[in-house]
Amino acid sequence: MPNSGSLLQGFPKVLQAEWVEFEDPLKWYELPLNAIIVIDEAQKFFRIRPQGSQVPEYASALETMRKQGHELHCITQNPELIDLHFRNLCNGHIHYVRGHQGKVVKRWRFESPVKDPLK
Repeated sequence: MPNSGSLLQGFPKVLQAEWVEFEDPLKWYELPLNAIIVIDEAQKFFRIRPQGSQVPEYASALETMRKQGHELHCITQNPELIDLHFRNLCNGHIHYVRGHQGKVVKRWRFESPVKDPLK
């Protein structure tokens, strides 16, 4: 594995850049310093937990990720499908919609995850 760079999960051969696919998205925090990390279908990995259950390492690692220089981008159909602790530490939400399979894609940006961005 490289010492730094862009690491990716879920986009084989889609992006024209030097990306390295990694095995376990739940261990994103073990990736090299200053890595830009993209995880597609994030809800598959960072599922909602039962209330009161122990916070998993993948979520608590977000509390100090800036110290490793990590930049984490999680892609999902709906942020409500992601673990609450994980969502609470998210500092941005970008929402895209292409209505009726048209040519126009609308983009909204929020400072934190929004439950229903179209309202």
